[in-house]
Amino acid sequence: MAQSNQYPYYKIEDKDGDSDGNLKIYIILIDSDDGRAYEKLSTDAARLDYMRKHAHDSWSVVQPDSVFYEDTAAGKEYVIKINSREYEGLQKLLQEDGSSWPPGTKEFDAMVRYYKERATTVKDISGCP
Repeated sequence: MAQSNQYPYYKIEDKDGDSDGNLKIYIILIDSDDGRAYEKLSTDAARLDYMRKHAHDSWSVVQPDSVFYEDTAAGKEYVIKINSREYEGLQKLLQEDGSSWPPGTKEFDAMVRYYKERATTVKDISGCP
């Protein structure tokens, strides 16, 4: 059961029915009639069903399906789909935390080269402001 001493609510993530990796998060306050009823449920399926019907708040989390590099001077956007071989290769060129290296470094230049050579899609952005 997703309860934390830090937060006064139960929280559950709903990934059902979404193949894009998006999810919906539901919460119910612990100190409420709904929270006490939720606490008595014994299975994740029952908890999720209860949350869908009685949540005090909910929000959607949208996961990106790609990453990109924009070369504004060339008017191109290089796109790499997440969950592809190209994306796995790109991750090896990023810093440990997943961020890019600072511009002007050899690591940044290698990442830009990789985007240009391995992009799954190249978009023309020369007409965009």
